Amino acid sequence: MTEDKTMQFKIRIGEELHGKIKESAEQAHNSLNTEILERLSATVKIDEFLKEKGEPYRYNNIIEMHSKLEAALQNTADVLARNEESLNTRLVEMEDNLLKKMAELMKG
Repeated sequence: MTEDKTMQFKIRIGEELHGKIKESAEQAHNSLNTEILERLSATVKIDEFLKEKGEPYRYNNIIEMHSKLEAALQNTADVLARNEESLNTRLVEMEDNLLKKMAELMKG
């Protein structure tokens, strides 16, 4: 089994971006190096996914995919909320009917 060789290189990033990545790393309990590697690896996976789909990598594609995912999640949440409301209404109706039937049986 071959082992991947690691390579070291320097990059320059702005203070604001550095701060954001550092904050994300701390929240994830990662080192700054691990956080950068995970994020870089994620973008490579996105590239591979888009390539498999015949789509060139473009930042706009990522934004569009994210927007579609958000819309699908919101739609799912809306459907679930409507179903929950419908079920709650039906349960209240069933409870009312049961109480009426019980009252009728107690009278008779």
